Amino acid sequence: MAFSFCFFIFFVFAMLQMCFIFFMYHTAGEAAREGARWASVRGPNCADNPNLTNCPLSSTTPSDDVKTFIQNNIVGGAMLTVNTTWCAASTVPASCSGTTPAAAGGAGGLVQVKATYNILSWVRSLLGLTSTFNGFVISSTSQHVMWN
Repeated sequence: MAFSFCFFIFFVFAMLQMCFIFFMYHTAGEAAREGARWASVRGPNCADNPNLTNCPLSSTTPSDDVKTFIQNNIVGGAMLTVNTTWCAASTVPASCSGTTPAAAGGAGGLVQVKATYNILSWVRSLLGLTSTFNGFVISSTSQHVMWN
């Protein structure tokens, strides 16, 4: 009976861990999409629209503006690592490495947001894998065309 109860408790906690993993998978995808959408309308020429906040993005740390938006507006966003890059439309997305919207050249350029979460499961410590298993990474990348 005691063994069955221990197995049941392990199973319940494992299911809770899987639910959390699926939640973070969804959150990373949503954060990348929303961050890219939000940044795509806040290019270097967006000051013409008085309805946008944070327009244009900070000239020195625009990636921090995107990260702050995600952390404040996406449920679970505070647990994510967010990287934002900008590049010209002719650039291959994998090599997108600009650090400001000016690198995208304004309208028609690309903004790319990558949201990452490193899962350190409680199962690793239960199984004694603390030194050999560093968890696994959930990440999502979204790319949008700059509007202005």
